Amino acid sequence: MARTYSRGSNSAQTTLSPSPSTQEARGDRRLEQALTLAVDNDFLIDPNDRRIIERRISDAKEIKLRLESKSGLSKFLEARQYRAAVRDAYRFTKAASDRRQPPSRRGSANTCSANRADKFDRVIGLARRLYRCYLSYIDAFPTTELQREWVSAVWNEASVRAETSPGPLPQGELFSCSSMWYLTDLKMKIKSVVQSSYDFNPSMAPDSISGNVTRAQKLLTNMAFIYRELNVGGSPQHPYRHSSIQTAINAIWFKDKDDDGITFYEHFSPIPIPALALILTVIECCINEWTSGTRKESLWDEERFKTVYRIHRKSLTEPSEMPLVGDKLEEIRRGLWENAFRQTGAPTTASMRIGEVFPLGVPGAAH
Repeated sequence: MARTYSRGSNSAQTTLSPSPSTQEARGDRRLEQALTLAVDNDFLIDPNDRRIIERRISDAKEIKLRLESKSGLSKFLEARQYRAAVRDAYRFTKAASDRRQPPSRRGSANTCSANRADKFDRVIGLARRLYRCYLSYIDAFPTTELQREWVSAVWNEASVRAETSPGPLPQGELFSCSSMWYLTDLKMKIKSVVQSSYDFNPSMAPDSISGNVTRAQKLLTNMAFIYRELNVGGSPQHPYRHSSIQTAINAIWFKDKDDDGITFYEHFSPIPIPALALILTVIECCINEWTSGTRKESLWDEERFKTVYRIHRKSLTEPSEMPLVGDKLEEIRRGLWENAFRQTGAPTTASMRIGEVFPLGVPGAAH
């Protein structure tokens, strides 16, 4: 609270400054906006600008981590610094995406060139969405060689979908998307799902903090968070049936009838094992942020994400790793797809069968 005085008067006027928690919340919202802007406009951003954005977002997250250990005036000042850092990251991200516009936004000399530019924009937009789908349903951490192969495959598939002949292959960075940006964006979308689905309490009361610690430890032990029922007869039941998994899948790929899970249904029916492993990875990382009793934003750690992701993929592909699943995994994956599809309200067509449109030819995909 700041105190000021009116000229010619002895009376004090009190003006309120945003509290540290308010500034932190505003910073969190702006950080989420910056990340969403970065992911949505990834194909417009120059690779050098992309590295600067990643560093600025990382710097903002480091300030947030320091903020959690502060109190009093130092916390207030740190909160202001955090909000300023996030604002700076957002502004730079927006400027970087505006600096590099696709051809149709640079002006067209005539209707013919305008139509070509519109087609190019459509193909680029589809290619960008498809590349993120490849990260979802093939491998969230592709090798450099595989990424190069994806660029060509994505461009060809996008051209077919846009019903146009593939033009010259543009630079890959026009539509490629780094694992860091994609997974960070997923985590921002899923964190509220994790908090509500597993009953984490954001209160600072000692009992709530203690309860959160116990809950997080229990959920992370032997991957207990994947089960619908954690303690029935002393053992977990119904693996991969926890409501958080379905809710996260809906939020990421099935928000509405135009979302990726519907547009590219042949890549998501039934929910692919890599996509399920990706969802489990992000859920686990979100639970990890509650292990101290209050949610603490974690910095990007590619090796840690990759390790967790590989563990979940192994559990899903090797029966010995998850004996309770047995031959029911296909049924589980099909159920996740059907529930997600149904809640979008999209019309069902007879042609919507697994692998019908683009069954082969995607580098790295399991056949």
